Formats: sequence, structure tokens, C-alpha cells
Amino acid sequence: MIYSILSSVAILLLFVGWLNRKKIRTHMAFMSTAFVLDIAILLMVELNKSAILTTSKNLFNPQAGTALLLFHVLVSVLMLVFYVMQLRTGYLAFQGVHQTVTFHRNVGMAFFTCRLLNYITSFWVITS
Repeated sequence: MIYSILSSVAILLLFVGWLNRKKIRTHMAFMSTAFVLDIAILLMVELNKSAILTTSKNLFNPQAGTALLLFHVLVSVLMLVFYVMQLRTGYLAFQGVHQTVTFHRNVGMAFFTCRLLNYITSFWVITS
């Protein structure tokens, strides 16, 4: 339950950050806070539920839900990769490297798609 609430807050922070994309410092504050919260959620899930070990055991279990679990893991890993890319390109754009802005925006759309898919599939993965 707490993970769902924290994840919902992270989605809200990302959305508010996106709404403030023209106000660079506000945008950075919301997006950075969402990133820290998402990493905290990941660490909490790992420490409390041994998520990586549990997932590796269940990943090749032929029961129903394996495909959904695999999809959830895939979008979660992509989300983390995109997070790193966003942090890097956002920092460069803030430093005045304007060639990175379009790439930052495009990766941002891919990132947010993965984040939403992560959020949606997490409800099914938790119950299975």
C-alpha cells in the first residue's frame, strides 16, 4: 500500500514538473525529487521484499503472470536507463548545451511512457 502511494506521488511530481518545463529551476526541482523518490521506492522494495531475488525465481516459472512480470521488469529497467539519460541531458541543457534540449524532450516522452507502464503493471505484479 505504501509503495502505491509513494509511486502515485512520484507520478504527480513528474506531471507537475512537466507542467513547469518552461520554469527551469522549478522543473528541475520536481523532476529531481521524483527521481529520488523513485530510487527510494526501488530500494525499499528490494530491502523489504528481496524483489530481485523473488523476480529471478519467478521469471521463468511457467505459471500465468510471467509475461506480465517480464514486461514490468523490462519497462522498469528502461525507465531507469531513461532516468539517467534525462538527468544527463537535462544537466547539459541547463549548462547551455542547447543541442541536447530536443533529445531531452524526446527521451522524456519515452521515459514517461515507461514510468506509466511501470506504475500500471506494478498493481498487477504485486497481486500475482
